[in-house]
Amino acid sequence: APDNVSIDPTKILVADGNLPGVAFSSSIGTSTPGTLTITTTDVQATAPRASDEDNIYVVAYCPDAEMAIVSAPARRTDGATLSIRYPSSWSGLEVHVYGFVMGGLEKTMGKASRSEYIGHAELG
Repeated sequence: APDNVSIDPTKILVADGNLPGVAFSSSIGTSTPGTLTITTTDVQATAPRASDEDNIYVVAYCPDAEMAIVSAPARRTDGATLSIRYPSSWSGLEVHVYGFVMGGLEKTMGKASRSEYIGHAELG
């Protein structure tokens, strides 16, 4: 029924492709007000089709605000902790976080990995 639409946030894809992805910690840092932090645990830098020039991104989606914010990129080889600054209007709301890789070489520009659902967090 139209009034009962339900979306499973773990099934949302924000990117879809065949580049090698990265592994993320399922822990989403919320200790710094206004900032989410997410850490990679394996960047798969030696995987076929992976490049040192590839960029890792994370996306925070807040259903109640009907908004998503994309992080600044981090290089695959940096083994990164990525941060997302979110607006104060998100305080007290739930966010869902996804991660993916975008190609950084001329031959892989515009190509992506399949996004991974990292988890959710309640914002303080």
